[in-house]
Amino acid sequence: MRVRLLRWFFSSLIKLLSRSRAEGLENLPARGPYILVSNHMSMADIPLGYTYVGGEELAGWVAAKWRTNPLLWPILRMARGIFIRRGEVDRGALEAATTWLNCVCILWVTGFTCSGREST
Repeated sequence: MRVRLLRWFFSSLIKLLSRSRAEGLENLPARGPYILVSNHMSMADIPLGYTYVGGEELAGWVAAKWRTNPLLWPILRMARGIFIRRGEVDRGALEAATTWLNCVCILWVTGFTCSGREST
């Protein structure tokens, strides 16, 4: 129920504030398990993802730093965010993702663009 409410909220917000379209949705498998990978461009990724792909079976990794944000934390928990500590091996997040995929679900992983970051 909470995921449907979240999807409705995000969908309404996207329709109200922008014009968007998704291409290639027909290429997604009808059922999981699978890993959905997308390029992380902005904070709009979460609402767009849940508008076009979201459902009861979708979960995704979220940077652990957002766990302390009082505005985003409830939304991310409702969206089934799996908090991950970036820059290190986070075995807890890996185990949570494996468990999620074993339930024949979808794990959403977003990649970060390199713009504005120094190369190492």
